[in-house]
Amino acid sequence: GLAIHNALAAHDGPTTGIIEGLAASAASLAVIGCDTVKCYANATYQIHEGLSFAFGHIADLQDSIEWLQQFNEAAVATYAAKTGKPDEYIAAAMLGDKGDGTKYTAAQALEIGFVDEVIPIGNNKKTAAKNQDRERLTGMLAYRIAKHRLTMQMK
Repeated sequence: GLAIHNALAAHDGPTTGIIEGLAASAASLAVIGCDTVKCYANATYQIHEGLSFAFGHIADLQDSIEWLQQFNEAAVATYAAKTGKPDEYIAAAMLGDKGDGTKYTAAQALEIGFVDEVIPIGNNKKTAAKNQDRERLTGMLAYRIAKHRLTMQMK
């Protein structure tokens, strides 16, 4: 997630990340590397501490613990940079009440600063096409009414 985040952040052109369903774990870090983050109103954003699987001797397990601690510090710094929230706030959210992180609705993610815009449900091409049809029909109706009124005034 951090590597993708950094690649997106370093991209020369404008970038927009769109959360369509769930941005959790690495995806929650990656998407905030974009200049603008949009989230559908019915989507979810989740952050949590790093996860790992360790096998080996005590030294191997200690290496895994140290790596997870370093990763958590980097993730906290990244989330805090996006949201402007204090490191302690982010670290507590990454841990969560049950040790499994925190899930946010789109509205909550917007309020905290993980996302910049919430996309309303149904805001898609079909809705846009419906609105265009409605506008075209409304325009045609207004034209016919105006034409009828002009015709009536001429009589």
